[in-house]
Amino acid sequence: MAALREIWQRGASDLEGQQQQQLWKLLIGYQGCFSWEEEELGQTPLVQHSINTMPIRQRPQCLPLGRQEAAERALVA
Repeated sequence: MAALREIWQRGASDLEGQQQQQLWKLLIGYQGCFSWEEEELGQTPLVQHSINTMPIRQRPQCLPLGRQEAAERALVA
């Protein structure tokens, strides 16, 4: 609850009395949307996904002789 009060204080400083009350009610109503502990960050049970990765096989492209020296310098640097 202290973290919620801190969020409210940061947001309510520029608001009038009634707006401050509305903000507090909004924060209380949606307090389940906030992460209160470090372990909760970046995790959700609502969505699962997978990323299908496949190796890409491609022949190396030949460089013109005039550009090979510049490419080698760029790779070494």
